[in-house]
Amino acid sequence: LESHKVPVVIGPENLLYMIDRHHVVRACWEVGVEEVETELRADFSDQSSENFWEVMLKLKWCYLVDQFGNGPHSPLLLPTDIKGLSDDRYRSLAWMVREAGGYKKSPIPFAEFYWADFFRHKVKITNEKNSLEEAFKEALELCKKKEAEHLPGFKKG
Repeated sequence: LESHKVPVVIGPENLLYMIDRHHVVRACWEVGVEEVETELRADFSDQSSENFWEVMLKLKWCYLVDQFGNGPHSPLLLPTDIKGLSDDRYRSLAWMVREAGGYKKSPIPFAEFYWADFFRHKVKITNEKNSLEEAFKEALELCKKKEAEHLPGFKKG
């Protein structure tokens, strides 16, 4: 966890907002880890709520699309704590594909969510036992296709 500090910003009313590593923090919470290391990226505590969200959107430090690919939603609908974070199976699929070398890790914020949205429209995940394994194989092949070249971390050849 020391090498995966959670980047945060201070928002209006001095509230902390995570801008990455949400899934790591959720996993920590699920196994009982009560504290994680943070890294302050910016202090926007002097901003109005409206200006704060304009800045966050401009910097691409928030992703207002839900686990079903719908949005953007109002930032007022974001969970107020990590327990409210929903599981996006396609985001998990995107992570699995990246870990397997399907595409490169990208410095672009929420890059895995762009891949998740791409897979959401092309790969079916069901509740059947082997569904995720089959979706993974299909997604790994899709990464190599020309239709994916616009995505962050696309690997040519």
